[in-house]
Amino acid sequence: MEKIKSKEFKVGASIIIFLSILALFSIKIAGGGYSTSSGNAHWFLIEDATGIIGNSYVKISGVPVGHVSSIGLSGGKAKLNLLIQGETKIPIDSYVEIRAKGILGAKYVGLILGKDKKNFLKPGSEIKRVKVRGSISDFLNKVGDVSQSIQKLATSFEKAIIGDDYSNPLIKQIIQNINLLTKTLLTVTETNQGKIGSTVNNLHYISEQLRKFFETEKDGGDWGQLKDGLLKFSNSLESINNIVEKVDRGEGTIGKLLNDDETINKVNSALEKVSSLLGGVGELKTEVDFHSEYLSGHKAFKSFIGVKLQPGASRYYELAVVNSPFGTTKKTTTRIEEDDKSSTQTEYKTLDSLKFNALLAKTYSDFTFRGGLIESAGGFAIDYHPVESFKLSVQAFNFKELNLKTTLKYTPLKSLYIYGGRENAFKQTGQESNYFMGLGIFIDSNDLSLLRFLR
Repeated sequence: MEKIKSKEFKVGASIIIFLSILALFSIKIAGGGYSTSSGNAHWFLIEDATGIIGNSYVKISGVPVGHVSSIGLSGGKAKLNLLIQGETKIPIDSYVEIRAKGILGAKYVGLILGKDKKNFLKPGSEIKRVKVRGSISDFLNKVGDVSQSIQKLATSFEKAIIGDDYSNPLIKQIIQNINLLTKTLLTVTETNQGKIGSTVNNLHYISEQLRKFFETEKDGGDWGQLKDGLLKFSNSLESINNIVEKVDRGEGTIGKLLNDDETINKVNSALEKVSSLLGGVGELKTEVDFHSEYLSGHKAFKSFIGVKLQPGASRYYELAVVNSPFGTTKKTTTRIEEDDKSSTQTEYKTLDSLKFNALLAKTYSDFTFRGGLIESAGGFAIDYHPVESFKLSVQAFNFKELNLKTTLKYTPLKSLYIYGGRENAFKQTGQESNYFMGLGIFIDSNDLSLLRFLR
């Protein structure tokens, strides 16, 4: 029993000694200051003087040159009066910076001298340039704000998952759409399981044939033909090299044309005009996109493959080919007159299923406006993208039989996105309103450069 009490006494004494040392250490770091009875007075205003106390240091390059003589209020801001050693000259473009003294919240005033060596602040004048460095307390405040935002986001997801009627409808809809997408993909995979197995077998057969082809040691057969082809290709390259050398020497019609100064000046002028139009080849960004969407009304898929050319930060050009399950619908109205009676007959005919997009786009803040051809018909679109991963789009095209298409797009990964919405919201004759859900991938200029390098 006495041994147990002895151990408890030792533990308690150790804790008390440790806390005492920590308290003395804290007081030593946070306390203390610099005091001088004479010098030049200066002052500055700051929004928050937390951590600054009377006699707090004023330092230049870490060396004390004065102290804070007093702290007051002026116009809703903290006014700090400084007393600087008399021999210290302060250039007029100098500034002060509130710096943390340690991890306990104590601060001091750092005086950073300017580069103007001719004009100096007069005694009693204001130091107008003030900067505030982040401290541990500022960092903890920001961490607290971030944690609150994460907590709100987690709460929204939790409500959406458990089906709370008061949850964010957007997040709830996204989760429902993802669930629908996974079910659709599962159904497609199960339906085409035999085809997938056949495709894998075909790939295995192709790889086996290629292996046999390259393992052939004799010069006859396909391998010999390939070697002959490579030899002919090498000879062709040599011939091309000879032609290029002649052109470079100015021989022949093309050589004279390319080496003529007047022609070169005209070509350069034309290139400058094209460069100003497109924003410069070096600045041109390229993005290749492929996506496919499932149409609930037609129970079929519509696929898109396109390219996006962006010569500047706020504008781009968009070209795409659309493979639609119902093609372009042509409306034909025929007037029939029979026995002094007239009637009209309307016929809808589906033409080629391939359609085209060709759009010009301009971005203003969080909005992008696009106009041109949408699925081979005139139209325009408005995109709203408040954050990089979400985009809401409204498209209107084919104004004879207006097709209004709304889309919500979410990009969880760098090159992958999912989207959904409604097509032909104003249902027209001969058309059918569709809810759709899709998946897309895209690669940009950086990815294309990497592919060229790997090749």
